[in-house]
Amino acid sequence: MTRDVCLSFNRVGSAPRGERRGRRDRHSTRGALPTRLNDKDRRINNCPSLVSRVPSGSGRFAEEIRGLTAPGSPKPNRHFTKATIMTAQTAEELRAKRCVPCEGGVPKLTSTEAEAQLAKLHGWTIAHHGERIRKEWVVKNFLAAMRFFEQVAAVSEAEGHHPDLHLVGYRNVAIEIWTHAIGGLSENDFILAAKIDELPVELKVSAPAPASGTCRI
Repeated sequence: MTRDVCLSFNRVGSAPRGERRGRRDRHSTRGALPTRLNDKDRRINNCPSLVSRVPSGSGRFAEEIRGLTAPGSPKPNRHFTKATIMTAQTAEELRAKRCVPCEGGVPKLTSTEAEAQLAKLHGWTIAHHGERIRKEWVVKNFLAAMRFFEQVAAVSEAEGHHPDLHLVGYRNVAIEIWTHAIGGLSENDFILAAKIDELPVELKVSAPAPASGTCRI
């Protein structure tokens, strides 16, 4: 009697609940996973929380899941960043380029790349443990330093890349360039350095050495 009452709530034309459960069990794929990856499988593959709930089974998909969740297995690389090596360029080639806006996410230049590029420029050296490049000048006087800094500021603003400017003892000028977003050197730094080298600067003129055999009083 109880069974008849329960069956009366089933949909018209549908099999009894007990029989439906038995039929589903007979055709169930529990314990076996599909061997072909479809869109749903790919979504599961990309979601670690879902991967952890996928039961063990046979087939290529199950093998891939076990490979992803195995201890010590490498995580799938979702960022296809192509590593590029910067080749040394001449000063003319660098000056023909423009600085590219950098908001991080790019690798710094290695010490080998930086030194190779630095060899193409005049007077610049590596500073701050390979994170910056630096050049120094001894200018004519304080006003000459200010005029030089104004020109550097105009070029830097046009390129959207700004160096650190230093003035010590009213005529000892130094410029340091580095890419702040990555905390190191990028191609932008060398482009700006090459353009700064083109700017006119009033250097201090050294007094001529006395001729041999003469004395200065």
